[in-house]
Order: sequence, then structure tokens, then C-alpha cells
Amino acid sequence: MVDQAKATLQKSVPWRRGLAWWIVGLEGLLLTVAGLYIVIAPDDAQDAVRFIIGAFVLANSIGSVLAGFRPEAASNPSMPYRMLAAGSGLTVGAIVVLQPWTENITDNAARVILALGLLVFGVIGLAGSYAARSTVGIRRGALITSGVAILFAALLFYNVRNETLDMRWFGFVALAAGVLVCGFAFALYNARQNTSKVSAEPMAAEPEFIDVSPSITPPVSTDA
Repeated sequence: MVDQAKATLQKSVPWRRGLAWWIVGLEGLLLTVAGLYIVIAPDDAQDAVRFIIGAFVLANSIGSVLAGFRPEAASNPSMPYRMLAAGSGLTVGAIVVLQPWTENITDNAARVILALGLLVFGVIGLAGSYAARSTVGIRRGALITSGVAILFAALLFYNVRNETLDMRWFGFVALAAGVLVCGFAFALYNARQNTSKVSAEPMAAEPEFIDVSPSITPPVSTDA
């Protein structure tokens, strides 16, 4: 009975195979802080936006790789897509984060690389969610992350082409994404707690069967 309840509870939470809640919460906190910084000081944050986005992609990809080592990852049909997206994110994130210390990649080139990487990252994430929808359901975390990646890619492409985009738009998007990711982390934490409580509940003892059927006693003969 406990196993059945646990399985039912797990089926109702599409994030059960996702990242650890504290990793998701840390990413949401970083996005929120970065968004506030960009909105408050857009001129000073202009050079830091690319680095912040690259660092987020790198951190998210590392978390996906770590999640791939879990025993249950082998049975997750979306894991190949997640590993492919994580590989792309690791490559692009590392290039963008290390770009300030190299002279071989210009700022515009780094923006284009980051935009392409975010687009690939988001599209693969959506494809993985769609492919695994019948087995593990639609994962909200994957939809949020993929949607944010595609939105940032569109903003970066627009910025590279026109050089007229107000940097505060990146801050507003980062703030909104940070709030969503933090809320997702809280929901994931609650789901983990509820699953643990169900697992810890002792199995109810089976009721003892008591025969309550009327007994039939043969009549005693009084004949001598």
C-alpha cells in the first residue's frame, strides 16, 4: 500500500527526475541577483550580462551532467536529450566565461556564440520534454529553462544586429526567470518532502480474520 501511494505521488510531480532542489534554488537566486544588478546599473552591467548568462548556462549544464549519474537516470527517456543539451551548454558556457581572458574571441563573436548555444540548448530541451511526455509527463523545469534560454538567445541576436537594445530588458527577463526558478525549487523541495513522508509511513497491519459464522451444533439425543 505504501509503495502504491509513493508511486502515485511521484507520478504527480513531473520534476521527480530533475536536479536537486538546492541547485535549482541557487540558479534562481543567481538569476534574481543578476537581474536586479542589470536593472539598477544597466551601463555598468553591459559587459557583465554576457558573462552572467554564460555562467548560468555552465552551472545548469554541470547540474544536468551530475543528475545523469543518478541510478534512475538510465530509465529516463529524456536523459539523452538532456545530456546533449548539457554538452552544448558546457562548451558554450566555458567559451563565454573564459572569453574576457583571451584575445582570440571578440565581444560580438562571444555574443553570437552564446546566442547560438542558448538557442540549441533551448530547442533540445523542448524536444526532450516532448519526446518523454508520454512516459514522465511534461517537466515544468525543462520548459522554464528551455523557454528562458530561447528568449535570451532572441535578445542576444537582436542586440548583435542592432546594438540598440536597452540592457534593462535583460534584467527584467532575468528577474522574471529568477522568480520562476525559485518557485520551481520550492515546489521541488515540497515534493521531495512529501515523497519522504510517504516512504516513512509504516505499512498498515492487515486486519486479523475472525470467523463470525454461526456454529451449528448437532442436537444431543436423549433416547436411552
